[in-house]
Amino acid sequence: MIYHFRQYLKDQFPALQIVPEFRDPSDRQDCVIVREGSGASEGYPLDRIDATVQVIVRAKSSYTARDTARQIFVFCRESHNFDLPAGITGDADLRIKHMKCLQPPYSTGQEPSGPFMYVFNVLFTYQDS
Repeated sequence: MIYHFRQYLKDQFPALQIVPEFRDPSDRQDCVIVREGSGASEGYPLDRIDATVQVIVRAKSSYTARDTARQIFVFCRESHNFDLPAGITGDADLRIKHMKCLQPPYSTGQEPSGPFMYVFNVLFTYQDS
């Protein structure tokens, strides 16, 4: 799922460096990190899956981090009923029924290594094929 979302963002924001959660971004000042959170929720139909993704924007400038996080947030907030491309995993595309931003981007401050960070979380509901 995380590689699907990463590819979706890369298609929409080709100028941004977007890395999955397990890469070490310590050498990158300006990048977007996508990290997968929880999986399926109990009590839902078996063909429905909820997943949470955290979007972390790092930049040398707090203004750049904020503005980039807001651009991605607005894009995510306005996306409904779409397919996430397979990405590098070779898995099938995922049909997203609903994508909900759980809060607006907020600052987590400046890391000791220099970059400023803004974060927000997105909840996906999709159908398992």
